[in-house]
Amino acid sequence: MKRKSIMAILLATVMTAGMLSGCGESTQESGGSTQSGQADTTEGSGGDTTASSDGKDASDSSGDNAADQASESGDGTGTAAASSDITSPDSAIGEWAFMCSLYHSEDEESEQPYDYVTMCTDEMAPEASIIITKEGDKYKADYKFREYEYGCMIYGADLAIKDGAPYAEASDRTWYLELEDPFRYEDSLDENFKMSMKQDGMLEVSIEYNSPDDAEYKYHSLTKNYYLRKDAPEFDNPEELRYFDEVTVSNAVDLMNSIQNNRKIICEAGTYNFTDIMSKISNPKMTSDYRSCIITNIYNLGIVAKEGADVQFCIDEPYDPVLTFQTGGNITIRGITCGHTVEPGYCSGSVISFDSISRADIDKCKLYGSGTYGVEAVYTSNLTVTDTDIYECTYGLLDLRNVSNAQFKNCNMRDSSDLSMINVNSCYEVNFEDCVFSGNRADAYDTCYFVELGEYDTVKFKNCAFNNNSFNAFANREVTLENCTSDNNQSGLSDLINASRTGGVPDKATILNAYDAAKTRAKEIDERFQSETLMDQQTMNQLSFEEYNLWDGLLNQIWEYLKENLDQEKFDALTTEQQKWIKEKENAMKEAGTGFEGGTMQPMVEYGAGSSATEKRVEELMDQFIR
Repeated sequence: MKRKSIMAILLATVMTAGMLSGCGESTQESGGSTQSGQADTTEGSGGDTTASSDGKDASDSSGDNAADQASESGDGTGTAAASSDITSPDSAIGEWAFMCSLYHSEDEESEQPYDYVTMCTDEMAPEASIIITKEGDKYKADYKFREYEYGCMIYGADLAIKDGAPYAEASDRTWYLELEDPFRYEDSLDENFKMSMKQDGMLEVSIEYNSPDDAEYKYHSLTKNYYLRKDAPEFDNPEELRYFDEVTVSNAVDLMNSIQNNRKIICEAGTYNFTDIMSKISNPKMTSDYRSCIITNIYNLGIVAKEGADVQFCIDEPYDPVLTFQTGGNITIRGITCGHTVEPGYCSGSVISFDSISRADIDKCKLYGSGTYGVEAVYTSNLTVTDTDIYECTYGLLDLRNVSNAQFKNCNMRDSSDLSMINVNSCYEVNFEDCVFSGNRADAYDTCYFVELGEYDTVKFKNCAFNNNSFNAFANREVTLENCTSDNNQSGLSDLINASRTGGVPDKATILNAYDAAKTRAKEIDERFQSETLMDQQTMNQLSFEEYNLWDGLLNQIWEYLKENLDQEKFDALTTEQQKWIKEKENAMKEAGTGFEGGTMQPMVEYGAGSSATEKRVEELMDQFIR
């Protein structure tokens, strides 16, 4: 196994509310919570980005704002220039942009330490920036932090120069800058807020907590937050910053032993058989299920084939997936051929399985049977499959349950049987674009469909081709077919596609029935919100999205009716009014989401605002033209 160290680029700060208040001149917004993924906290690893904070927002205040003096000369009255010598605190001078935050904790009751990471490119990443200046012999800092419902801005905070290492593991450092009295809460007095420079030129902000010696419950935590300079070229390719190092492997055992957070694994050409190898695995990220391997609690992992290499992943065990990921996020699999080496009909494991994963990408892969399904996902969000072939599976193509935002683009799905090809249950935003479905059979039982949906699920196909497929019925519920083609398929798919093209103008009776159905379902959704006090956020988001779609779909039907039944002058006037209303609705949704950007509640509050506005507009048009 060959290991190549890349950047030790690690992350920015995820600060708690108590930690940031009371320092310098600060403004604090409403409180909230921090949500992160898990990761190792190995010193000297790399990082990740998203377009993070720009630094300049923290300088939008005059007076003693340290940034106001940033352009002045270093003559003792202004700010000194940054030094490239990291043995000097002057090397910390400048504007810094958030990259990532590593958290590590240990306590006497837990068998394993707890680690997590927040990358700047993560959906839940905060915005954070810091500007460090020097006036004479004094260092000052401006700090901006915003995450979810919580935000803090600190201007002109004094930084004290301290000798020694900021924490025990950073023994190579000889100085750090510390905020003077940064905490307002008495129970935070034992914490520290320390800034130091790493050998790779990154700014680290560390926060360490140790329980008192006489505490009954012993606890230790260390948060290491990392920044790059604001205009660092590394930000030009943010996704690569997700990986702290890169490892090259050539066999299954080395691959599984190399699984770690924030790592890209390059696979040499060859066959990687994962059957019965757990006795050779010494990796806490790996557990086993019978004869197969399960990858657990993994974040920011890339498994990719070496350029031009033929890489085959397989398993001889028919009852388990070839690859299983349980709990984690930001998983990328690229350029891999993956499947079971057992006879068709004797397999009950999918090819790739995701369970409780936030963001998974499958790109340029070949997933084959006799796996039951090419991709199986449950309680997973932001699943993207691109330029991938799924074929010869023995149950169907896809099995998605409690999945939000699943996108399939430019995929070839073929020659699979015998059950429903695409199973979707309790999901939203499931879309197929530029995909080809050919030679599939969903006809083993009368209850099989090409697309089988749960009660409130929807699926959209755009620019897709269906060729030589066999099924009793295409779908058990309504699906959207946009600019799709059908050739030699059974059971009326061509009629569905033709209907989607021609549409048909609804009459008043149709609209009134749709209105009654929308009111009934909206009431059911509202009652669920009121009665199910322990409903998880994903379900709340899904229901909010569904209610918004109820009214939006009904509004579209009303508009089609009005377009055909109003004279041109009235319709033109109504169109102008409608365009104005659309802008108002979009602004209302955006305003409702302010303060929730990147948070798990953002979809719920935005769809809730959109649903209320759209329902009101429906009532107006119903009263004016339909009833």
